[in-house]
Amino acid sequence: MKLKCILPILILGCFTFSGYGQNAPDTITIIKKGKFHKNEEFLNVNQLLELMRNNPEAFMEMKRARSNSTLTSILGFAGGFMIGWPIGQSIGSGEANWGMAGIGAGLIVVSIPLYNSYKNHSTRAVNIYNEGLMRQSKVNYQLNLCFTGKNMGLVLRF
Repeated sequence: MKLKCILPILILGCFTFSGYGQNAPDTITIIKKGKFHKNEEFLNVNQLLELMRNNPEAFMEMKRARSNSTLTSILGFAGGFMIGWPIGQSIGSGEANWGMAGIGAGLIVVSIPLYNSYKNHSTRAVNIYNEGLMRQSKVNYQLNLCFTGKNMGLVLRF
């Protein structure tokens, strides 16, 4: 008697389930903080910005990262030049403006936190972008066994 009650419940349980279908989205992989690639190809800041154009939150975060990257490059180049020039002068003629080298060193020191900010913003932007891809790729569906009067059937809901 118990088997007759349990068997329909087990059959009904087998036919009623929910699932998630997932496509393999083209996510961006973080190699190191500040280094990214997609499909085995390294991406620069402008390529990342172009990819994130459809995701406003990730796009804004990447724009902040690009601003920091640009400022870091400018300060680092200027600082390196201001250090290298006096070194070249001291090698060539013996007299150098070491004050300029000190200012150059200061510019390089200022560029370090900006570079860290670039890494953090770009990593956050990539994570937001990848999460958005995962949300878009999920397809929710539900399969139920339904009884209506004298009929029985499967209902698939998206």
